[in-house]
Amino acid sequence: MNTRRHSMYTKVTAAALVAMLLYAQAPLNGTVQAASGAGGQTEAGGSQSQSGESQSAVRMSLAQVNDSIPKGAKLSSRQALQKILDLMPALSNVKVNQAEYGNSHSYPSGYEKYWDISFAYEEVNSSYGFGAKVDGVTGDIINVYLPDPIADKIVPAGNQRIMTRAEAAEKAQQFALKANPGMTGDQLQESEGQIQPNTALLGKSQYYFNYDVKINGLPSSNETINIMVSKTGSVTSYSRSMSHAAYPSAEPAISADKAKELLVHRLELVPAYLPDQLYGSTKKTYSLSYVPRPETLGPLDAVTGKWIDTGSGTALAGPLHREVKGSGQAFAAKRIQSEQDAVQRVKAAFGIPQGWSLERASRDEDRLQGRTVWSVNFTQEGQSRFIGFPDSIWVMVDESNGQIMSYSWSQPSQSGSPTGKKALPAQQLDQKAVQLVYQTVPNASKEWKMEGVVPTGTDGGYRYNFQRYVNEMLVVGDTVSLTLAKDGAVQSFYSSAGASAAEFPASSKPVRSAAEAKDILISKLSMQLSYSRIGGFSSASGADLPESNKLTYIPQWDKQPLSYYTGVRDAAGNIVNAMDNRKAAGQAKDIQGHAAEKALQTLLEYRVITPDQDGSVHPDDTLTRGDWYTLVAKALNPDMVNTISSANPTLFADVKQDSPYYNSIASLVSYQYLKIDPAAQLHPEAALTRDELALELARYLHYDKLTAFFNTDQDVKVNDAASIKNKGAVMLSLRLNLLSAEGGNFKPLEKMTLAQAAEVLTQLVELEGQTDTSRNERY
Repeated sequence: MNTRRHSMYTKVTAAALVAMLLYAQAPLNGTVQAASGAGGQTEAGGSQSQSGESQSAVRMSLAQVNDSIPKGAKLSSRQALQKILDLMPALSNVKVNQAEYGNSHSYPSGYEKYWDISFAYEEVNSSYGFGAKVDGVTGDIINVYLPDPIADKIVPAGNQRIMTRAEAAEKAQQFALKANPGMTGDQLQESEGQIQPNTALLGKSQYYFNYDVKINGLPSSNETINIMVSKTGSVTSYSRSMSHAAYPSAEPAISADKAKELLVHRLELVPAYLPDQLYGSTKKTYSLSYVPRPETLGPLDAVTGKWIDTGSGTALAGPLHREVKGSGQAFAAKRIQSEQDAVQRVKAAFGIPQGWSLERASRDEDRLQGRTVWSVNFTQEGQSRFIGFPDSIWVMVDESNGQIMSYSWSQPSQSGSPTGKKALPAQQLDQKAVQLVYQTVPNASKEWKMEGVVPTGTDGGYRYNFQRYVNEMLVVGDTVSLTLAKDGAVQSFYSSAGASAAEFPASSKPVRSAAEAKDILISKLSMQLSYSRIGGFSSASGADLPESNKLTYIPQWDKQPLSYYTGVRDAAGNIVNAMDNRKAAGQAKDIQGHAAEKALQTLLEYRVITPDQDGSVHPDDTLTRGDWYTLVAKALNPDMVNTISSANPTLFADVKQDSPYYNSIASLVSYQYLKIDPAAQLHPEAALTRDELALELARYLHYDKLTAFFNTDQDVKVNDAASIKNKGAVMLSLRLNLLSAEGGNFKPLEKMTLAQAAEVLTQLVELEGQTDTSRNERY
């Protein structure tokens, strides 16, 4: 008999960082100004809702706010709007397009007692639609944000001091408490271990704050607050996730020591290829490490002492390590040459249901993975795409080899058996899952293992997880997830496999044993008592999985949930997390006492520079032009993700894909600092002079065309003006205090050092909000 197996536990971070509600452009009927009071309120439809009643609500849609209170609510739309404006006065003069009550705008619907206020901001040639949400019973703000055109207008001008993160954190906490009047400060706990977007040194960047909202004194995966604060102190985005399901007692039946004992007994570490960072780079460096076997992880039920799956709430079984042995034709690579090729590839792999037809197909760039793909969409014939959530199938196919990277069949109108066929036995579904992977994934029988099977809920389907192994080493990040309905129809398929053998270390023989690695990891682990969310979403076939909360213990390392992305480096024995693409700010031993120490330390803190293995940054070394471009690219985005299409292997005549400066320069192209010109020379290896730096600064500020008009010696008042090539750019740099002229001499041919460049970059920070053009924005 086939024992059902279960997959890895992955903590779901609730709430998107930016809660943006986009609405179709509609006539702006109902311009409403902020109401100073809420007098004359009436209740529309009966008595207020009471605790324990249904989460659904009678829906109401208004062209403008008024004082009516819908059945089950305690606030009118006017009161809800006023709460938003009290938090964000910058929205006071923005038009209100609509007020809607009783629609959660989510699937499945769940709690519906919200007021959705739809705003429409208009400029001369454009308009922006966005929304905010308020709980119609408690008055708590659920989400609100300021679009860039509005936020830009409230950035303080002049010599506004940039806030420190600590100051911004205080501002964020005050905002959160004002948005939730019933909340107290001791309920908010910043999620120190959560991976957050990076704050860049340059441009319009933000501070990001993620808070756990404690329930019964414990953190909950269902209760979070996310806030963005600009460097000048304006809150630009706020969102809150919360649970309306009941919470059990906070008293566990087993102790934390017992929970850790159970973890030690269950946890299994396996040798693996672990990337330096999983996301944020198309090129990864892998090292030999030991990581937890995925299916040995999960939250521990603090009452029963059983390891559980957070999707279904069912108990996790032991590890599964099943080979992929299919029959017939295995995956064969074939380049996709046309739309027809892409469609045929999809039909051959998964088939398309009868009555479905091609809606669209397009050739796109998957810039994060650095590949060209075909995006294919099928829809059901005779179905209106403009009504509700239409059933659809979305597929992405790798152009280079025809591999299907993702397949998603969205069916909000159905549940259970999408094809109408009878349910298949579990063992038959298992065999079909293995056969599909065998036919659609390269080297499936040699490199892939089925690691887990999880029931998808009440609809009778299953989710299958597959893991890649090379040289008997688990490849972290290379996974396949496949969901089958009970009749065997493919509901979803996702492949994240992308590592090539050339990226792996030459040796695949670990230095230490798995037992030694486990001892290192266990010594750093703790068990965090918290509430875990169970269910609360729809399966691929549309069946609702009810939401509930369980008291659990979560294995943690460095204040983060333990996952198979956390590994023990084999040689060094240190613990790292491949999901954390932030590298800790380094400490440089050769900047103490340096004249530019403060500026250099700032660059270290923002990860613009990092010390070498000796702990040095070499502040007085001469800078090349390519070094300057790298500094600016990392100052704009410390992870410097290359978003340039692979169709542009040559950016400049001397900057091709094998150039060490390629990613830096490609990143600056996406920020519109540089423009691709394959016929031109950029000279990235040449030393950077002060004259050239002045021109680069004018280009960064988008004043290079303007400064070209100022080309006489009289335009730049220094003794050595005659020897300056870029006179207008030098004039601008002097006026903006980016560069200086000592003793009346600019010294245009003097070569720049890292320390000098650091001081220039920190001076650029002071210009934030004071120039005519905005940086740190990609096209």
